[in-house]
Amino acid sequence: MDHYYLNLAYHLALQNAGKTSPNPSVGAVVVKDGQILGAAFHPAAGEPHAEVLALRKAGSAAENATLYSSLEPCAHEGKTPPCVNAIRSAGIKRVVFAAIDRNPMVNGKGQQQLRAAKIDVDQIGLPPVDHFYAPYFQSIQIGRPYIIAKVGATANGII
Repeated sequence: MDHYYLNLAYHLALQNAGKTSPNPSVGAVVVKDGQILGAAFHPAAGEPHAEVLALRKAGSAAENATLYSSLEPCAHEGKTPPCVNAIRSAGIKRVVFAAIDRNPMVNGKGQQQLRAAKIDVDQIGLPPVDHFYAPYFQSIQIGRPYIIAKVGATANGII
């Protein structure tokens, strides 16, 4: 069932793709005993992240639940508090995410902090998620936009 809920989180992220810059679009789902308690996507930069919104929807029922996220939960203070704080406060017992956030401020720190809080953490890679986050990863790592160009050219190289 992990793949099902991760796929759902990914599809939530797709709903708001391109509207969260400079942040990535993220989807999150809170599940307990096969019941979806909360689901959300990150609406815009400076707004609460998907994990926080999904936890708010789940309310107190989130205790001992599993949180699925399309991207590793953040562990740094920015325009919003770290998602790992909200996850710990909600009493989540397990976090499953699809892609490690390659932002140098996160890059494994989210999962480290969750494990330090005795929360089970699993990363299950999904190829479409890696492809979805490729532009974000490139821009955050090397500071250049991710560009794909299709060019029609003659055999002698004239465009």
